[in-house]
Amino acid sequence: MTQPNASIRPSIRCLGLDREFAVESFEELAENALCAICRDVIEDPKEVDCSDDKHVFCGPFINEAIRRRPSCPLCRGAISKISNVNPTTRNIFQEVKWKCLNFKSGCEFKGVKKELEKHLDEECEKQERDCPFVLQGCTQKGLLSFISPHKQTCPFRLVPCEHCKEDIALNAMDSHLTECKSFPVECTSGCGMKLPRGELPAHTKRNCPEATIQCPVPGCGETRKRKAMEEHEKDSDAMRTHINLVLSRCQHLEKKLKRFATKDDIPHETEKRITVQFPNYGTRANALQRGQPLQSLPFTFQGSRYVLSVYPKGTNGSQPGYAGLGMHKYSGGQVKLSLTVEVSKTGLPPKTHNLHWPSGNANNVITIAVNTFTASSALLTAARLNRGTLELSVRLASPLVLSGYSSQ
Repeated sequence: MTQPNASIRPSIRCLGLDREFAVESFEELAENALCAICRDVIEDPKEVDCSDDKHVFCGPFINEAIRRRPSCPLCRGAISKISNVNPTTRNIFQEVKWKCLNFKSGCEFKGVKKELEKHLDEECEKQERDCPFVLQGCTQKGLLSFISPHKQTCPFRLVPCEHCKEDIALNAMDSHLTECKSFPVECTSGCGMKLPRGELPAHTKRNCPEATIQCPVPGCGETRKRKAMEEHEKDSDAMRTHINLVLSRCQHLEKKLKRFATKDDIPHETEKRITVQFPNYGTRANALQRGQPLQSLPFTFQGSRYVLSVYPKGTNGSQPGYAGLGMHKYSGGQVKLSLTVEVSKTGLPPKTHNLHWPSGNANNVITIAVNTFTASSALLTAARLNRGTLELSVRLASPLVLSGYSSQ
């Protein structure tokens, strides 16, 4: 016989019931209500198609059993399907009445399994039970007449910490107080202030007048108690030192900025990838006319500022039913770059367009339009699949050109 996995037992309470515990007139029903795997009342009943009889077992136990061996634990017939039992059969299992496990000791309780579980936990004077604080470490067991007064004085009973209000085992309270974050302690730096243990690090770092801190001027290195630092900052010799240190740092930063101000020291950005999103695309698109765009937030590439536009109903030069695309450049200078755009959620391949901006005034906004980008319906579908947001994956690329000669 297949043995039940112990790890399943916490979800199904096995009481060790059998025909002997059935109330008179329920003996036959009780035999049919017992699981052949766990040898107890069937819980979460499932039937298997091993034979015409369709044997019934506890759901978790039969799932575990066929995982290890795909055959019926009773008849060894092959199993291909596990199903829920019909409501009538389920009700029969639940309506069987049982005697108390301690009926031989004189307990006269009778009821269905759920009622029996409650009776054993809370009412039966013949049932030996664990102390309710067993998880905290108590090993006492006994009848209700012993456990009821014991739990009032159990050294493992839970009591709230008066500082953090967390429930703690009574005999562990002293240990808890040595680490409780809400327990009041005196400042370790000696300022005399008392505050919750968890607030001590912040107090020492920011407020304590007795804490030792370092002068905030970079490079000074002077350490004093916080209450004496103001005296150090006002000292004339220290002030001269601080001024020299600040001037030296400013000169260093100035030299660094000058190095990066030369063209050759500016990093060359040859490629940029961004994701552009147009929320609530369907509603916004339907409100537009042909030639009207939806514009993205601005972004920069190689020192120029750009905005990407989508024309949901096309530009004035688009084919009917097609959306257009536009790139707006907000600075002068001749630029050549490739623009690759992929519409998320559509499976359509990305499209690449080569764009060329001629020289122009720095204040001009120069737009290059791609009249036929993709079908307008494809953009609406992509937005619907993405909770209303049209998402475009964009790649900008430009060739790197180095002009001049090495000085070496």
